[in-house]
Amino acid sequence: MKFIYFFPIITLSFGCVQKNKIAAEYFENYFRYQDSIRKDFKEGSVSRILYGNPEPSDENEFVQTGDSLTMGMRLVKEGQIYRPDMLDFAPTVTPEAPYGIFVEARKHYFGEHPIYKIKRVTEMISPELSVIDVLPHIESFLDHIRNPLAGDLTTVSTLQEFLCANLECDMVRDEKVITLSYTLSTKTRENFPLAYQKYGKRLEQAAFRLQLFQPGGFSNGWEIYNEGKTIYLTIPASSKGYWAKPKSIHARFYLTLSVFGLKIEIRGLGYSLRFARNSRTDMVSGQFTKIPETKVGGRFLSIFPPGFVNIFIPGNMQEYFENYFELLVNGSDGNGGSKFVSITHRNGRRTKVVLTSQSEILRERFLPFRSKEEEDSPSFVSELERAIVQDLYGKK
Repeated sequence: MKFIYFFPIITLSFGCVQKNKIAAEYFENYFRYQDSIRKDFKEGSVSRILYGNPEPSDENEFVQTGDSLTMGMRLVKEGQIYRPDMLDFAPTVTPEAPYGIFVEARKHYFGEHPIYKIKRVTEMISPELSVIDVLPHIESFLDHIRNPLAGDLTTVSTLQEFLCANLECDMVRDEKVITLSYTLSTKTRENFPLAYQKYGKRLEQAAFRLQLFQPGGFSNGWEIYNEGKTIYLTIPASSKGYWAKPKSIHARFYLTLSVFGLKIEIRGLGYSLRFARNSRTDMVSGQFTKIPETKVGGRFLSIFPPGFVNIFIPGNMQEYFENYFELLVNGSDGNGGSKFVSITHRNGRRTKVVLTSQSEILRERFLPFRSKEEEDSPSFVSELERAIVQDLYGKK
């Protein structure tokens, strides 16, 4: 479900040539709310519940009503900061409490496997903007990089300036494809040593490939993938305006993960996003659409890294992933797995965004990257978010 968060970030990361102060205010507020949650709850039980990923050890943090486990939270503005206010009911957002989350979990079974059925509702008062408004930024970005006479991206984008100040950047342009690359380097290690260690290790353990394309337009789709510590973005040629107003975008995800002596291959996990706009309402919806092929090999080594907490190793890894993706794509009853709908009710300064997600997850989960890790101060992620906001404001 994190895809709805990462999609606009991906869009903005490669599309901040066009400036938009309303978008800047929207993401400044959103990042501030997430930062408040991270700082107050760290990576503990409450944080896991609020983001829709509870574990059995977290259940005492819920309010129990019958067979329903619930948690409510709103952020209340106090001066220049936001304070979390925990509730046992669904919060109502106001200008003084502009962000709220309500999570409901029910215990259930998928065959003999215990699961949670989760419904999560997030509400936010925002400037009059939705994800649909961000999509045209892609076209401005493409116009710039396709023009051989245009200036370097770092001269027009604070975000690209930040990325290239902390990563090794390159762009290769030919008639059919433009490829951008970003590599963890000595600059990363000097400026964000803990992030370099964290992301460097994960990029060495995981080889991923994400394909984004419109229906019938796979050859025009983008690919984001890594080779070791380098992340690549390949952009094929497409007609002008092709990415400005898509009705839907499909995604395919591939991953090879090498961890604890295991080699886990996931091939072709499908996801679809759909966009609709009418009068004063924008709607973005998404759901997983294709069960991937999975293959588990290697030899498990019971050597855990420092700080690893509550690791769960399934007895049959192949069966575990088959069940995991069956729940993700189809759900326990075959009527659809993890899905979301985000509705933006446009009303000027009192525009409200309501994101409702539903998911079914195994209660015991394999979490290979679950550990308590220190962050740089300021962290790479917080500085990246700050650069996105500055870029959209047009600040250099």
